Amino acid sequence: MKVVADSSVLINLCKISRLDLLNHFEVFIPEAVWREVVEEGKGRTGVEEVKKAGFKIKNISDLKLYNLLRAYLDAGESEAITLA
Repeated sequence: MKVVADSSVLINLCKISRLDLLNHFEVFIPEAVWREVVEEGKGRTGVEEVKKAGFKIKNISDLKLYNLLRAYLDAGESEAITLA
């Protein structure tokens, strides 16, 4: 099964040391979520686990939907919904 992960899911699973729960799925992470968790979260809990997990980083293609969502949500949430 394919799933799209948002920052909150990744961060919270890392905090409870259960990122492994996602191993049963094909996990896609939008670029904005990767930036938020790995690049901007450098040094925080779970960064290394997320980097090593092998999740697929994906670009979004529906910019119209993204821009609509972006008016109400942050970039990571907007990209995750658009990608899903």
